[in-house]
Amino acid sequence: MLQLYGNPRSRAMRCMWMLEEIGEPYQLIEKSTRADDLQTADYLRLNPNARIPTLVDGDVVVLPLKSGPT
Repeated sequence: MLQLYGNPRSRAMRCMWMLEEIGEPYQLIEKSTRADDLQTADYLRLNPNARIPTLVDGDVVVLPLKSGPT
């Protein structure tokens, strides 16, 4: 089962919406946008950028891509 790190009040909502639309089961692992929640050693191993959302499918980790001007 896919694991989605994030929360419904963040950009993870887009991932949740897509997964619901295609009927893919997933487990939402709640992460806030607070630095102390994203800077844990376990989460930094998954996503060294300390950002949400992060999607995990077995050994594959999909990180968010930033597009547009910075």
